[in-house]
Amino acid sequence: MKRIFGILLTGGLLFLCSVSTLAHDPVKPYPSRPRNGYAVASWYGRPFHGRYMASGVRYNMHNPTIVAHKTLPLGTPVRIKNPKNGRAIVVWVMDRGPYIKGRAFDLSYAAARELGLVGEGVAKVYYEVLRF
Repeated sequence: MKRIFGILLTGGLLFLCSVSTLAHDPVKPYPSRPRNGYAVASWYGRPFHGRYMASGVRYNMHNPTIVAHKTLPLGTPVRIKNPKNGRAIVVWVMDRGPYIKGRAFDLSYAAARELGLVGEGVAKVYYEVLRF
């Protein structure tokens, strides 16, 4: 009985270790080092609400901590600031995109609302990668 429990415990720990990190995405190559600076951001909402993101979590457009980026590792925290009004928010890369040329970030509806970007739809923002 102890042997079976030990085997199950070891297998469970190995499984948890293999799925516990969001920092691995075999589809996209990672940048050599993260950059901070200005980029174009947009937001995505209702058509994607409830769908699975690249991280395996369902997208919630009312969650202000979600952002999509093409190459940053999943789970990377990023501070995004709207230079027009000075509002800033910390978001985590949980999805891939945007898939429109020239855009670097796709914010959740709630994140865009907090930054004051909903009306504009697309805006230039300052971003800072907090941990890579």
